[in-house]
Amino acid sequence: MTQEPAIVIDETALQTLLAARVNERRNIIAAVDEVRQRLHEPPDGVHHDKVGRPIRVLVARGYLVTHWEDGPVNELRIVDIQKVRGK
Repeated sequence: MTQEPAIVIDETALQTLLAARVNERRNIIAAVDEVRQRLHEPPDGVHHDKVGRPIRVLVARGYLVTHWEDGPVNELRIVDIQKVRGK
């Protein structure tokens, strides 16, 4: 049985989480957990960081969650979290 990856939140994403109101924080945490559950689904977008690593973007619970999976250490690195703005 494969263990789910540990969630590691980078500074930019952490600042978003800490600045959010309590209810919004709960939604962000749920969005990050949803991303962990959907790791094997195709992403909504992909770009590459400065070292060429593919960075995935998934829309989850009204947030764009930018992340990459560090397989050798079984971690899900959350790079950025942004609320999806309505039109």
